[in-house]
Amino acid sequence: YKKYPTPKQLASELAGGKIFPVYVFIGEEEGEKEKYIKKITEMVFSDMDQESRAVGNFHAEMDEFPGAVDFALSRSMFTEKKVCIVRNLDRLPPGKENQLLLKEAVNTLPESHVMIMTSDKNSLPRGFGQEESERIRVYHFWRMFEKDLISYIRDRLEQTKMRIEPSAVECLLELLGRDVRKIDEALEILVNYGPAGPVTAETVTDLIQDQQEATLSDFINGVYSGRTDTLPIVKKLLDNGVHS
Repeated sequence: YKKYPTPKQLASELAGGKIFPVYVFIGEEEGEKEKYIKKITEMVFSDMDQESRAVGNFHAEMDEFPGAVDFALSRSMFTEKKVCIVRNLDRLPPGKENQLLLKEAVNTLPESHVMIMTSDKNSLPRGFGQEESERIRVYHFWRMFEKDLISYIRDRLEQTKMRIEPSAVECLLELLGRDVRKIDEALEILVNYGPAGPVTAETVTDLIQDQQEATLSDFINGVYSGRTDTLPIVKKLLDNGVHS
């Protein structure tokens, strides 16, 4: 694969206040991509309240790319800033029309607008010519190695004054694999609903429901049994669209 800058280099650039007009995030680590999309968006709109922000979210594989380009290139009478997010660029349907739209978006993006495109492939999607390549910044989001994730989990919990036993870390990785987004969600549950003492493998087994489909019976049984893990189940139910 062609070597592209990593999130570490992106973090350094953002820490220095540098924002580029067009980003392309490639690679398998989706959770880290979302963190940097949020970071860039917050920096662009640092002087604006939430309601005034013009942020567009689009999926290239769902025939939303023409709308994304229209959003990215059009100017708003309410704000001069925009952030356009296009996910799954590698799944953009082939065809001359979409290729021309991609070139137009990159080459004519207004100066105050930012466009962020993602791909879960480990190479730059087709469609970028020499002119476009000079205007974009590509970052490669590799999946973390297991040893890096172990340090990541421990560091995240230590920031909240929580300790985690080695067996609990192993249990988390067995449940969730190397998916940083799922691990972040699990750590949030542990911080909010975990015990005062060290996090154990039993705690992880009891609280983390990411690999199991939550049902109403889980919730009802948990309530009647006096279990402490019913609140995460409620969240899972709501996320799944279950309201009664």
